[in-house]
Amino acid sequence: MGKIKLKSTLAAGAATLMLCLGNIKDSTLKDVARAYLGEYECSYARLGDKEYLEGFDFVRLELKKDGTYRLTFKEKTGKKHAETGRYEYDESAKKLRFCPREDSAFKKEFPLVDGVLTVTAQIGNQQLIVCFTQK
Repeated sequence: MGKIKLKSTLAAGAATLMLCLGNIKDSTLKDVARAYLGEYECSYARLGDKEYLEGFDFVRLELKKDGTYRLTFKEKTGKKHAETGRYEYDESAKKLRFCPREDSAFKKEFPLVDGVLTVTAQIGNQQLIVCFTQK
């Protein structure tokens, strides 16, 4: 009886894996391993002692396969904005490095741990903290 349960469990696991791999279609194994790819939603934004996210309908960040990102947001006033640039991911350090303009030497690194990207910056005498959570 125990062998039958084990075989059934293995068969079910293999079938599940095949279904998942079948849904990937155009992706390569390297793409599947790059779990950081995809869309992130801003879940927290604070500048100094002020909650900053209240002024926006949404703030989203998309990391694309080709090494580019797209940051989109819509203010409560209805104004929409979009920014693009390049990024690199350092697997060993678990950090994303952003370069907002192609010719820019400005690059900034931020930690990406368990699907949460934490962006921090000093603006004047206030600390900006923004968290993006992977969808």
